[in-house]
Amino acid sequence: LTRVFGKIGVKRQTEMMQAIYASPLWLQTDHKHSAEMPLSIHGIQQERHATEDQRVRLADGRWLYYSDNGDPQGHPVIFMHGIAGSRYLRHPDDDILLRQSIRLIIPERPGSGDSDPLPNRNISDWPHDITALADHLQLDKFSVLGYSAGTGYALAVAAALPQRVLTLNLVAAVPPIIELEDLRAFNPVFCMTLFVARYTPALLPALMRVMVKDIRRNVYQYLEKIFADAPEQDRATLANPKLRANIAAGLRASVKRNEQEIAQEVLITAKDWELDLRQIHLPAHIWYGEKDPLVSPGAAQKLAGLLPNAQLNIVPAAGHYLLYSHWQELLIALNKRVTQMAEK
Repeated sequence: LTRVFGKIGVKRQTEMMQAIYASPLWLQTDHKHSAEMPLSIHGIQQERHATEDQRVRLADGRWLYYSDNGDPQGHPVIFMHGIAGSRYLRHPDDDILLRQSIRLIIPERPGSGDSDPLPNRNISDWPHDITALADHLQLDKFSVLGYSAGTGYALAVAAALPQRVLTLNLVAAVPPIIELEDLRAFNPVFCMTLFVARYTPALLPALMRVMVKDIRRNVYQYLEKIFADAPEQDRATLANPKLRANIAAGLRASVKRNEQEIAQEVLITAKDWELDLRQIHLPAHIWYGEKDPLVSPGAAQKLAGLLPNAQLNIVPAAGHYLLYSHWQELLIALNKRVTQMAEK
């Protein structure tokens, strides 16, 4: 820990905690708005608007909650959210989904939002939940979109369900951590968090507890902190008050339970996913922001190199939140690939 402290310029554990929860890592969406904006304007109302029947009972008795938006007859895209994520973390303009004939489905992972926890889970458990959800929605084929720390979950689904996943799309992708050297791909705060999760996991819940309390106390103030270092293009996108409200509602939902659930998400991100990426022959399309402050371009290139059929698109001036700044562009490209796959 002393060595980690030295690398990120802190001297004690309390300073490390402050660095952790001030990081954009925990947010898997984007937008900037006044810290005093009442959550009830958009966030709470949207949360209440989510119909209670958007859930499925899994074989082990757990409930999995999800959102289902866009064109009901459009191509289904199952979205894998990031660490502190939930079904509310999405672009607020549903007209884009309608114009592109996309049906966007966002399931909440175990312990996130309203979905029931699954103790001691691994990333390999997730495809079973997605299979149950796809069967419930009567989806024969669908696309997968993984954002940030949702990358591993998207890869796991693509690996486990090659006959059902039509296209694999990764945005601001977080690559697998196979050995200590792989941590160098991340910025100092992210690197240190993953280091703690991987090598001293007993310390992780205490770090997460600080973040959870901060979100519960004033979610908009928390947003101001984590957006502070975003590049200019991200800040412009994050200025959308509706998107900011979605993010606030999503974060509030992600901390409904104790800090152990978010700590579990970090632990899963930090450990070996035990996926043989060389066996994922489905074309993978990776979108990465040139100015992403969290993950280095080398990490995106390494991930693309691990997949046998990957295409890497580095977007100039974009940051970690290009999912939102380039949402329409992403969906247009996804639709084009769906059409090409269908023609084959």
